[in-house]
Amino acid sequence: MTTETEEIDVVVWNGAADSKWSRESEFILIECKNWHSHKVGKNEFVAFRQKLRNRFGRARLGFLVCTGVFAETAELERLRTSQEGTLVVLVDGAELRELVESGDRGSALRQMVTRAAMT
Repeated sequence: MTTETEEIDVVVWNGAADSKWSRESEFILIECKNWHSHKVGKNEFVAFRQKLRNRFGRARLGFLVCTGVFAETAELERLRTSQEGTLVVLVDGAELRELVESGDRGSALRQMVTRAAMT
């Protein structure tokens, strides 16, 4: 989806009946980085978090996905911003493979969100 000021890779409307997901925001954003030349780091995290903030309070949960590994700066920035109302779940290449191969993707996603919220 492209807005007047930014590009968002995937926007999911959260109409889930599951109690875990129904407490989340109306929209869930997903940003995907398929980079091989360098790691996804702080700058990409900050830009994605800003996309969440720019949704009039209707998007507080997002998944920043990379096919490789994150730079340490991305995780450090995630920890620094843990008191905000938004939650960015970092999903690296190994976790992405686990998710794709999982027999219960809903459970796998819930575990990722829980892990991100509790660390």
